Amino acid sequence: MLVSAFETEDALERAEIIAALAHLGWYPMDATATAAHFWAAQSRWDKCIEIGEPAIEALDSILRSAPNWRDRVGAAGALATLNARRSAPFAHLDLVQQALAVLDGRGTDDDKHETFDTLLAEQHQFDPAAGESVEWCTCGYPASKVRVDGLREPLADLLGVEKSSMNATTYYCPNCDTRRATVAA
Repeated sequence: MLVSAFETEDALERAEIIAALAHLGWYPMDATATAAHFWAAQSRWDKCIEIGEPAIEALDSILRSAPNWRDRVGAAGALATLNARRSAPFAHLDLVQQALAVLDGRGTDDDKHETFDTLLAEQHQFDPAAGESVEWCTCGYPASKVRVDGLREPLADLLGVEKSSMNATTYYCPNCDTRRATVAA
């Protein structure tokens, strides 16, 4: 009953149906849009990629509205694998993925900061030779470029971006979901 009701319900009720199916231990057997929504809700990007084109709607939904930014990164990566790359909320998804890999990798915080400094300088995110530095999120992810004059600029290429209805841009840490800055248009 839940599976057959899925196609006729709105997005909120669909989320509740998927949660109920997961709670009941149900797993989809076919590569359908319903299966894609189920696997996307479980953060199983590999399964969404296996499903292919029917998964694009589910992945787009996660990309636009998941409260966890790591899920948004995962959905964006799956969309890119399906040749359905999106420019938002990550302008440079590959850079975000590299940064998260550094953060998740082995090593001390100092080792990671050194690796980040090299990566960010190579990607022209900041210029240490000009006296610029990086400000870190409390989770250890790079968040802002600190200019020589002390002003901070969000590292927009490394953060998740949402536009408000008033055209303001809010940046989020893709690692810990912290709101980093809001910039009015």
